[in-house]
Amino acid sequence: DTPDAPKEAAEKLRKLGPLSQDERLVVATMALTVVLWIFGDKIGMSSVTAAMLGMSLQLFTGVITWADCLSEKGAWDTLVWFAVLIGMSSQLNAMGFISFLRRVLLYTGPHTTAFAW
Repeated sequence: DTPDAPKEAAEKLRKLGPLSQDERLVVATMALTVVLWIFGDKIGMSSVTAAMLGMSLQLFTGVITWADCLSEKGAWDTLVWFAVLIGMSSQLNAMGFISFLRRVLLYTGPHTTAFAW
């Protein structure tokens, strides 16, 4: 048990002081982004657009810099690979390869199926 934890937390928060302008801007842009993620489909906004709007607002207000964004190499790697995989899968689907592969996997003989998807 840590009965003094609430007191210690309150003391540390007091020492931190009030939120700075940048911290308030982060709270506001993140709140807006979350609201748009939740309700965006009702107003015709995709979650990607909501995320880009949130990031753009933080860049525009100076809360983050483009150098901050570029320093997140792992995130950019994930984004690029994900985009490539989505692009490849949509092209393979458009060319009919996914349907062809499904038919090949389903039919292995006159009376058997390999995968009953």
